[in-house]
Amino acid sequence: NLGAGLNFRGFALNIYSDPNIDTAGLSEKNGDLNGNVPVVVSFSLAREFTDLIGVGVNIKSVSLARANAGYQMEKIKLEYEGVSEDIEAPYGEVKYGVGTGFALDLGGLFKISDRIRVGAVLRNLSLSGIKLTGQRSRTDTENLQERLESMTPTQLQEAINKGTIDVLLINEDYTETYQLPTVLALGGALKLPVVGTLLAADYQIPFSNDAKGSFHVGLEQPILNLIFLRVGGYTTDDEFCLTAGLGGKLGPLLLDLAAVQGKESSGYFLTGGLKF
Repeated sequence: NLGAGLNFRGFALNIYSDPNIDTAGLSEKNGDLNGNVPVVVSFSLAREFTDLIGVGVNIKSVSLARANAGYQMEKIKLEYEGVSEDIEAPYGEVKYGVGTGFALDLGGLFKISDRIRVGAVLRNLSLSGIKLTGQRSRTDTENLQERLESMTPTQLQEAINKGTIDVLLINEDYTETYQLPTVLALGGALKLPVVGTLLAADYQIPFSNDAKGSFHVGLEQPILNLIFLRVGGYTTDDEFCLTAGLGGKLGPLLLDLAAVQGKESSGYFLTGGLKF
C-alpha cells in the first residue's frame, strides 16, 4: 500500500494504491487466482454541523487492473485412431482487464462525550461500475485433438506435463463490469484520560451475499503527540490477523507505516501526507 495526500480544513485530496492478490488457490493441479490492483484518487469533504454531529463524503475515481485465473487439471477426452483417450490438461480460463469507475463513501460521527465517539461509514457506494476491457485465454481442445495427428497420446501427455505445449490457446477480447464491494462499517472509539490511549473497534457488514462480516479492534498510544504507536487486529473468514503500526507528525508532514500478519501472508503499508 502506498499513498499520499493533501489535507486542509474541511477537505482533502488523496491518491493511493492498495493491491490485493490472492494466490491461496494456486497449486500444481489448480489455478485459482484473484488479483486487484487499484489506483484511487479521492476528494473528501467534511463538516461539523454541531459540537455533537459531523458528516463527510468521499468521492473516488478508481482505476483498476484485475486478473482472474480459474482452471484445474481435468481429463479431456480425445480421439486417437478411433479410440477414446483421456488426456489430463489444464481446463478453464485466464483473463485480465483494466478500467475506471467512480464511487462514494458516506460517513457520520456522533460525539457522546469528550472521550467517546460512535460513527458509521458506507463505503464504495457505486456511481458507475468499472467496465474492464482486456484479454481472455481458455483451453483449446480442438488444438489438442489436432496434435494427435503428429504424436501419440503418451507423447502429448508428456509434453503437457513438461509445459512445452501451451494449452490455453484461445485468446479473445472480453469486457466485464466490476462492482466495488459495498460495505457498511459501524464502530466507536474511547480515549482514556491522563495517558491519552485511544481504543477503537468496528464491525464491517458487506452487502455481497457470499461475503462475511469482519470485526476490527485497535489501540493507539501517542508519545508527546509526535509519535503514535498502534496495535490491533481483525477477523477474516477463517483467521484473526494481527496489525501493528507507527505514525509520525512533524509540523505539516504526516507519515504512517503499518503491517498486517496473517497465517499465510503479510502486508506492509506506507502513507504520507501534508496538512494545512
